[in-house]
Amino acid sequence: MQLAKRNRTHENLCSSDYASLIGALNYFQDNIDRLDILQKLYQTIQKRGLTRLFKKYRFPPIFPRQIWRIKMKYATAKASPVAAPEVVLNLWAYVDEAGYILRLAGKSYVMEGDDDKKLAVLRALSRTDFLSAAWCKVPPNFEILEPNGQRITGVATASMLSDPISHSHLFSTLLQDLANSLPDQLRSHDGGYEQFRLNLPQDPLCVTTVVMEYDDGSLVPMVSGR
Repeated sequence: MQLAKRNRTHENLCSSDYASLIGALNYFQDNIDRLDILQKLYQTIQKRGLTRLFKKYRFPPIFPRQIWRIKMKYATAKASPVAAPEVVLNLWAYVDEAGYILRLAGKSYVMEGDDDKKLAVLRALSRTDFLSAAWCKVPPNFEILEPNGQRITGVATASMLSDPISHSHLFSTLLQDLANSLPDQLRSHDGGYEQFRLNLPQDPLCVTTVVMEYDDGSLVPMVSGR
């Protein structure tokens, strides 16, 4: 009984009506202005129950795939594979009017191309992206000595930003947090999926921007022009 039912299914798929639908689809394949007719053809197939037969007997879903290809054929988008993705950073130091740093922030991006192009993009983004970046306190091992002899921890001075060693120590914890926050990704491999993850380079390309904190509440980024 099951075999007879399967044979009837094949006869239905090879019927003249089905063939005429395929012919109509092929005819309109290169006429994007007739996409509405293609949609009606697919609706007709749905009403006749053929899509249910496709699913039940593992036939390929011809019509949705064909319509999708027609849409893609005339789409303005084009493939743009990323050849050498690199994780780069924007870093911010919030500096008050006295020249003290109490807060830090950072954001990771993935870019490609030469360093000059990446730096230009990072500088452009540094002007606004600090507003969407989570901030953190200055590490407690940084401290300042006030004139009265009192030590205040968790504070750095803006002058430290120009020294590579002090800069590295100041942002080291934040850089580790940014590296750990890079998400796992998936890609198709051998009929399944495999995980992969981009890593933060040992000496990442970054732009450091001072954000001035004024008593009136304004935050003003000091964007480098080079």
